[in-house]
Amino acid sequence: MRATWFMLEDGTPVDPAECSTVDGVLTHESGKPVAMRSHDCPMSTGVDIDEAGKVPFGGKGDHDGDGSAGGSKPAQEPKPRDMQAEKPRQGYKTRQTKARR
Repeated sequence: MRATWFMLEDGTPVDPAECSTVDGVLTHESGKPVAMRSHDCPMSTGVDIDEAGKVPFGGKGDHDGDGSAGGSKPAQEPKPRDMQAEKPRQGYKTRQTKARR
């Protein structure tokens, strides 16, 4: 399901039901102000929500739903590569360079 939510000044989408006017400023219940497109129009964005009305994941980059970007942690640390220099590759040989030798 898709819904329209307000954007806070830090770019976080929030449910409009969690926002109210405090001293003439539209703010979220956390105390952060809502970004305004103009003096009377709050900035909004479309978000995908589940049946309960909550965002199904933590935002951009949160693919495993744990609230942090980047997906799941690797099971094992990758082994470091040996710090050996690669052997220089031989250049491309054309018919002319083969004939000179």
